[in-house]
Amino acid sequence: ASPTNADLTIGRAYRFHPPAGSDTPAGWGVFLAHANSTVTYSLRIVSPSAAAADDVLVNTARGYVSVVPSTTYSASIELMAGVPGSDLVSLRNWSVTTHPADTTIPTNGPAGSDCVRGERVDGVRYDSNFTCDCFGTGFSGSRCETAG
Repeated sequence: ASPTNADLTIGRAYRFHPPAGSDTPAGWGVFLAHANSTVTYSLRIVSPSAAAADDVLVNTARGYVSVVPSTTYSASIELMAGVPGSDLVSLRNWSVTTHPADTTIPTNGPAGSDCVRGERVDGVRYDSNFTCDCFGTGFSGSRCETAG
């Protein structure tokens, strides 16, 4: 099952599934009380950020929701389904908060500075810190700044 609350990283793609069975004719009878029509899925997005509406898409035939956050925001996403001539039914709700990856902000590095060499490594998501991996650089130190 998809989460009801999610922290998402900016620039990363996410896919949320509709409720099990809701995308099959048998499931339509359970969720919509119609088993003989074509179901169409839609979204209701509530967010003060206009970017949320552009970042969240639904496969209208299968109910899968795709999210690729482009900036920081919080949003409520509701997956709706319906058949022609009927009201929409709410199938699932998510609350999402988007964040930049810690490694995308140089001042999140050791002592508030970026790695001089090496790779940025994020040990704990969204804690505003990363470390520097000096492996293979020939340098050491918290920022890979020391020769030898």
